[in-house]
Amino acid sequence: TVATINTAQRDVCAVELSRDEDSLVVVTESGALTRWSLRKSHELLAESSLDIGASALPDSRLDCDRVAFTPDRDCIVVAPRDQCLIFNIDSASLSDCTRRHKDLISVIDMAADRMLSASEDGTVRVAQYRKV
Repeated sequence: TVATINTAQRDVCAVELSRDEDSLVVVTESGALTRWSLRKSHELLAESSLDIGASALPDSRLDCDRVAFTPDRDCIVVAPRDQCLIFNIDSASLSDCTRRHKDLISVIDMAADRMLSASEDGTVRVAQYRKV
């Protein structure tokens, strides 16, 4: 074990190292986004909230299948309902939003410069990811 971080967050659904591997990004089911130092006694560096509308719709909570990090690790893609939302990790600001399906997205993933998504509407979509 290199590090153990007590986030006190019980609904963690995704984690990713920063590009420089100095920090850890943690995402919860309700859209909380925290960044933790891996060098300075594991202190909390930043805390923000992704505006995913989790309080408005019961099916808009995230799970591990509906969160993906872009290959450059600068953005996070979340799919709380039938659309993919792309947030900048540093600012937690929405940088892109695409309505991709007619029903709840069940899984998303990133592969190189492609964004993959599957939905309960029976479709799988492959789209070109471009940094905005």
